[in-house]
Amino acid sequence: MNNEDNKKKQEYLEFFDEIFGTNTKKYIDLKQVPLLTAIYDTFREQLLTLNDKYKGLRNARLDIYDAMQEKMTREQKDLLETYIDLSEDMENEMAQQIFVFGVILANELNRECKEVSTSKE
Repeated sequence: MNNEDNKKKQEYLEFFDEIFGTNTKKYIDLKQVPLLTAIYDTFREQLLTLNDKYKGLRNARLDIYDAMQEKMTREQKDLLETYIDLSEDMENEMAQQIFVFGVILANELNRECKEVSTSKE
């Protein structure tokens, strides 16, 4: 677990609080959950099963990519590759944020349910 991962998780926590008006950073310390990054990485790299719709979209995109490559200059191809790399980085960032938000949300809902349960007793 590196410092960059911890910083990113803290940013997700603060962003979650900003969006949902919570104060989860008061009682959640994602730095103490190194397994979170390992679980996300495992999901992304090994457990991802692509459905048929995704496969069809991917194949259509590859067909368009191949057609574009035939008509492009070297400079245009380089720009397109850079564009694709940035798009993939953006998708990966969003997927990781959504994953961490899911973990935070589950923790927040669990905490709130325990509070409600305790107050009824």
